[in-house]
Amino acid sequence: MVLIALSPAKVLLAVGRNDIAFGMNRDTLKERYAKAVREMQAAGIEVYHINCIYEAVIGQNSFSKWITSHYTENVIDTYTATSNAHNILSADSVHPNQAGNDLIAETVIKSGKLK
Repeated sequence: MVLIALSPAKVLLAVGRNDIAFGMNRDTLKERYAKAVREMQAAGIEVYHINCIYEAVIGQNSFSKWITSHYTENVIDTYTATSNAHNILSADSVHPNQAGNDLIAETVIKSGKLK
């Protein structure tokens, strides 16, 4: 994994949406996610998890719940914050607009988990 070669102390992991959108089986996605986390942790990297971002096109609630249930201590709950907000997506109803990016950044900062 290229990321491991960079030797970061911490990683904020935010993946899954495109895999779901392009038809990856959710069990395969979970297995690959867990494997990546294990490999990073084995390399001494502290892994934090964004549990998805709410959007109007691809339902990510079940994957978000899986992340939250498997990585409880290091999850930053961006899914709830973004699902309760309005006018945070760009015209494609997928990507956050500036207000959405600000909300995500604020949620990460307020979590107090990354120092």
